[in-house]
Amino acid sequence: MDDDRLSELPDSLILTILSLLNMNDVVMTTLLSKRWKNRWTTVPCLRFDPPFKHNKWVEYSKFVSGALAQWKGAKIMKLTIIFHGHGSSPSTDIDSWLRFAIEKQVEKLLVVFKNDDAYLVPQCLYSCSSITELSLSKCSLKIERNVQWNQLKRLAIYQTDALSGDVMNQILVGAPLLEELVLLVLWGFEISENFNIRSTSLKILEINGCNVKAEAELRICAPNLLSLEVSASVCGSCLLYVPSLTTATLCFDDYSITREDMAPLGMFHQVFHSIRHVENVSLSNWSIQFLADMKENDMPVQFPNAEFLKISVVKDQQMHDVLVVLESFPKLKTLIVHEFGRIHNSVASEMTSRGPSLLHLQKVESFVLECHGSISPLVRFLLENAHVLQKMVVDLYGQRRDKEAYISALKELLGMRRSSPYAEVIISPRSLAFKF
Repeated sequence: MDDDRLSELPDSLILTILSLLNMNDVVMTTLLSKRWKNRWTTVPCLRFDPPFKHNKWVEYSKFVSGALAQWKGAKIMKLTIIFHGHGSSPSTDIDSWLRFAIEKQVEKLLVVFKNDDAYLVPQCLYSCSSITELSLSKCSLKIERNVQWNQLKRLAIYQTDALSGDVMNQILVGAPLLEELVLLVLWGFEISENFNIRSTSLKILEINGCNVKAEAELRICAPNLLSLEVSASVCGSCLLYVPSLTTATLCFDDYSITREDMAPLGMFHQVFHSIRHVENVSLSNWSIQFLADMKENDMPVQFPNAEFLKISVVKDQQMHDVLVVLESFPKLKTLIVHEFGRIHNSVASEMTSRGPSLLHLQKVESFVLECHGSISPLVRFLLENAHVLQKMVVDLYGQRRDKEAYISALKELLGMRRSSPYAEVIISPRSLAFKF
């Protein structure tokens, strides 16, 4: 009973465990015994979480500076700095911490800054050739020298309201091995000039929250890109060259502008035509509408290789438009539908005779997140026309608030005709986790 079994663990395992903890807890291990007095000073992963109270910045700053001053490791594998505060920017302190990390050849760096003002990244960071992963939240980028991120594989920039095309180009030129780029900017970030993302190393690209102005152009040239996610309002041009793409998510929804303010339908036709070879597709409400309009205007786009499709209905959508989109996926095997609004069954009878080819559809997941009081007409249509359907998972989470609507929806679902003898209808467990 007196054995110190924790201390008997290999040093490598102890350091791995400590690397998963906040530095406040790591430093407190000095109280365990004399053997643990200096163990924390060589932990390779350092995470400094902010204090709960905003007025504790001075204490937080002293703790971080003191911990780094006593740290004796040869190399920092990962450094995480998170600051929540208000008022003047503590940039001087953070600058010194980053310089220390660069001297210790930091590989992974995460800086989360949630102050009133954005944090201006120091110039020394751009010459950190040891870094492999970099995440910056609410940080301002102003590059005055050549970027030397020769080992960088992943870059994530969050909550920035200013990111010019020139800065993006400098980053991509200085990061020749970059494989993943995530740009989660604040809604309202405007691309008012040409914004090019050109890279032969990129494999994953996510752009979320930008507004391509009418006079601007967003151009993505990434011949080896495998996954692309674009969430933006597009009033200007968007050009894609992504021949290796396998997964695409397109969200052009922005209810702050009208359809007339968006780019012409021909521009969106170019975008969809550029990704017609993909295998996995996710479409938002407006993307569904664009595909349906293209079909009506004799410029349909087919996805002959796509076996997976996810659609999100955010507001009222016509059943006709959804079925027209399904016609564009002749080899579809898996369909996921998220209904944040209602699908209207105004012309379902018309579509039944010339409905989409569902010869390959095997699995459907339907999530209804609003209380409609009845099963989606799309679910009924798929059950009645998907001849090889094997599994239909229905999530009635939105119905749980109304007992009568929930029971009525269940009865309706169980009474629906199924064209496939193998079709298994499953109620999501989340739908059953309720109290009347």
